[in-house]
This record gives sequence, structure tokens and C-alpha cells, in this order.
Amino acid sequence: MMVQEFMYSRRVAHVRSTLPRRRFVGALVAILIVAIGVVADQFVKEWAIEVLSDSPPIEILPTFSLDLAFNPGVAFGMGAEFGPLVGVILIGILMSLTGWLAVLVWRGNHLVDTLLLSLVLAGGVGNVIDRVSRAPDSAPLTGEVVDYLAVSWFAIFNLADVFAVGGVLAWIVVVMVRSRRQSADE
Repeated sequence: MMVQEFMYSRRVAHVRSTLPRRRFVGALVAILIVAIGVVADQFVKEWAIEVLSDSPPIEILPTFSLDLAFNPGVAFGMGAEFGPLVGVILIGILMSLTGWLAVLVWRGNHLVDTLLLSLVLAGGVGNVIDRVSRAPDSAPLTGEVVDYLAVSWFAIFNLADVFAVGGVLAWIVVVMVRSRRQSADE
């Protein structure tokens, strides 16, 4: 019994000694991913507006093309009729996600979760920037999101959507795998 208590106390001491470093690394990862993701998204959207505005779709593959569209709603144009309420709800979701990410960083564990949820946040922020910056003065938070990646059998979307959806899907897989491993260890 003494050996187990000793090993446990050593493990706790190690975790406590590395916690500040893990917090720093987590915060750095989160800030860099969000910043790089938002900048990349906004840069590509400006490029799409400049290049695709007065041109036909640019076919990349038989079912994939670059085609400019402006989306007043959220996914697949849903919610456009709710106007600024959609923007307010999205900002609330992003604030909650930011808080959750801060808790993950503070706890200093699961760097992969921090990375993936930072991607989700980057995607959300990129699209909210469109809602704010492309809105008319008379109707704040009603700006249209710039979409340009067109899959003929699916939808038209943008890099921010790829970050958000890809981050969520990858995070779900990570959580499921982690849960299975924990169940197997018990």
C-alpha cells in the first residue's frame, strides 16, 4: 500500500509541476490556431470576392468548383428570416465556446481538444466577422457570409465552415476514442 501511495504522490507532484507549462502551451496553441484560422478565412474570402465576382464558376473537379455566393443564414441558408437574432445567437455560442476553451487551457489537459475546439472557434469567428462587417448600417448583424467552395451534390461553403465542421467532427472522434480507451482500461 505504501508503494502505491508513494507513486500516486509522485504522479500528482509531476502533474502540478508541469501544469504552468501545459497551460502556456495550450493558450499559445489556442491563440495561434484561432488567429491563423481567422486571418486565412478572411484572406481567402477577399480573394474569392475579387476573383469570382464577375466570372462563371471555376471547375476544379466534375463535382467541385469555386463559385461565389452570399449566405444570409447559417448552414444551407437556414435562419435567414430571423435577421440579427441569428447573429446574436452565434455570438453567444462563440462566447460559450471561448469560455469552454479557456477552462480546457486552465486545466492544462487534452491539448488535442484545445487544438480542435480552437479550429471550431476560428471558423465561427470568421463567419461572424462577415455578419458584422458586411451588414448594412441599418441592420447590424445581418451581413451575408461569403461562400465559394461548391460541391454540386451537397452545398456551397467556405474555409470557416471547413474549420468549424471539421473541428467538431474530429473532436467527436477523439472523445469517442478516448472514452473507449477509458472503458477498456477499467
